Formats: sequence, C-alpha cells, structure tokens
Amino acid sequence: LPWSYLPKYLLITTPPVVLLLAALGLLLTPQSPRNERASTALVLARLWLVVPVAAVVVLRPNLYDGYRHFLFVLPGIAILAGTGAVVLVERLGRPALRLVAQAAIVLAAIAPVATLYRLHPYASAYFNGFVGGLAGAASDYDTDFWASSYKEAMNWLASQGARGDRPRRVLVAANRFNRLCAAAYLPEGMRMQTIWEHVLPGARLPKRHDYYVSTTRYSYDSDFSEKPIV
Repeated sequence: LPWSYLPKYLLITTPPVVLLLAALGLLLTPQSPRNERASTALVLARLWLVVPVAAVVVLRPNLYDGYRHFLFVLPGIAILAGTGAVVLVERLGRPALRLVAQAAIVLAAIAPVATLYRLHPYASAYFNGFVGGLAGAASDYDTDFWASSYKEAMNWLASQGARGDRPRRVLVAANRFNRLCAAAYLPEGMRMQTIWEHVLPGARLPKRHDYYVSTTRYSYDSDFSEKPIV
C-alpha cells in the first residue's frame, strides 16, 4: 500500500472541523498553559499522534481495513483539537468575538452527530465531505468491511415470507469470519450457503437458490449480475 494510506484514511474519516482544530493544536501552543502538567500533556498528545503515523509512513507495515489498527491515535487527535479551539479563541481579543468563535466551534463540532445518527449502528462507516460522505466513498474505500450489515439483509429476507413448498435458499458472499453475522440472523426455515470466490462473468445463480447477498467489497456485488436487485 502507498505510504499515504494511514494519513489519508485519517483525513477522510475525521470530521473536518476536528482536523482543522487539531492542526492548530499540533502547530501552535496556547498563550497561557494552566500549569506544567498541561504543557506536558500537550507534548505527549503531539507525540501520541505524530510518532505512530510517521512510523507507518517510513516503515510501511502491512495495513488493511482502513485504520482500525490505529484507533488509539484518535484520542490524541481529540486532545489536539481541544487545544486548537483554545488557541483559536485566545487569538481573538474582544470578548464578543471570543463568544462568537466558541459558539461556532460548538456548532461545527456537533454537526457530524446528525450523520452518525443516520448511520447508526454503522457509525464506523463514517466518511467526511472530502470524499462525498459514505455515498461518495462506497465505491472506492472499505466501508462496512466486517459485513455487519448482513444482519439487516437477513431481517429483510425474513420479512419476505415463505416461498412455495420448499425451504428458501440464500447464497452469501462471506468468509469464515463475517459469515457468522449472516448465520446468526438467518431466518427460520431458510438455508444458507457461502461463497468467497468470484464466479465466471455471466454465471447464473446456482439452481434452487432464491437470493444472493453480497458485500460491495472486492466487487462481489457484480456476481450473478443478471439477477434483479431487490
């Protein structure tokens, strides 16, 4: 993977206002730190973020599934964002301007909550406006890479009722890990088979299977393309 993999994922999956404030906190120091302990904490927060990311950029370890191996840097980003907010307000001399800046920071910081509410319970699939949100990222980046949304797919299948006098069958694109999510919510009376290899172009859904459930990862949604999307 390119050296930019981790920095880019942090850039496109963190709310922009947090990125902006964290950049201020990374580059600037408050004019009047409360005490020596606060100054030390700020230095540690900078190292908390910079050292792991720099190590990845230089050493190029194996990475995959977004930045899930580096979730621990997010608190460092949050601390730097809080510091950046302090720096920004301090630079404004007039009390009225400071009040306006504080209100603007609060409103900008809570704006992503609406998006996270809509995504629930898949908040981990959040992408910011730099890539057009989740809709813009879906075709180019790993989103629901654990396929946890298979639960909703199984619930939808359960809502479809019986089909004739035989058990319904569903083919699921899943490996030995994320197949568990589909199996746990498999509707009663339905049989499931999994597939984790691409089929030949133009292949037909195996005989006596009623549905195919897939992730868009690795373009598995392009298999059995002759079938209508339900």
